[in-house]
Amino acid sequence: MKIRLVNSGVFTPIDDIKATLTAPADGFYWIDADVEDLAEIQPLFLLHDLAVEDCLSEEEQRPKIEIYENHYFIVVNSIRFDDEEIFLRALNVFLGRHFIITVTKQKIHELRSIKPLLWEDEVNTPDRFLYILIDLVTDNYFTVATGSKPGSTSLRKTSSCIRKKRI
Repeated sequence: MKIRLVNSGVFTPIDDIKATLTAPADGFYWIDADVEDLAEIQPLFLLHDLAVEDCLSEEEQRPKIEIYENHYFIVVNSIRFDDEEIFLRALNVFLGRHFIITVTKQKIHELRSIKPLLWEDEVNTPDRFLYILIDLVTDNYFTVATGSKPGSTSLRKTSSCIRKKRI
């Protein structure tokens, strides 16, 4: 788990997660966690049981937003095209007034590439972070769609599987 204070796009590492329970004077906290970290994070931030259950579930989650008393829970799917196959990876996000918690089971490219954009835009709020993150994920769908070979069997198979799963 990585904990950072983000203030005008500048990152300051935080060692003690309990320091993130109160809002900073400026900026917000970004906690980038694995699903194993939820046992520690959930009681501290009062994350809703159903949202945590969704993060831990082996079933593929559909993109969604859930509104809870002290946070939002958002699921988006990152996409990757590799060796003629398309992979969807769940990106779970808890958004609070002074924090954003990202939870993944696998590495997500967009989380590694977001830092320069936050710095460039001097991001100072968790909702702006979320906007940039979802924009990156969405842009990557177009990259995958245009980067795969036209008429690719894998692309057709994957898109039909996605449609079947969602019906």
